Amino acid sequence: MEGWGSGMVRILESCRAAGLPDPCLKDEGNAVKFTVFRTHGSGELGLDGNDAAMLSMMEDDPDVNVSELTEMLGVSRATVNRMISRAKEAGVLSREGSKKTGRWVVSGVGIRGGGRR
Repeated sequence: MEGWGSGMVRILESCRAAGLPDPCLKDEGNAVKFTVFRTHGSGELGLDGNDAAMLSMMEDDPDVNVSELTEMLGVSRATVNRMISRAKEAGVLSREGSKKTGRWVVSGVGIRGGGRR
């Protein structure tokens, strides 16, 4: 099996060549979730690929916290906080509830390039 296991490498290379954020792997207990991010519609809002990736993660898991986003995106806590501020200023992100037990609400049209996957 010459090509066995080469798909992940090809996907990563394709994402980088397209200027997209690296795909995200997340342990889901008995499964691994592999997310490839798209950035359709976010450019006019002043958001970049990492911002779109973060918003996609927040749509998938509204309870995700800053520490988890930092780990999944591979950026610093300060960077995630700046990304959150940018998304809030662009009007595509808000928070319902408290800082500790609240949930993210992503309201931007086109952040994921269409409906839910």
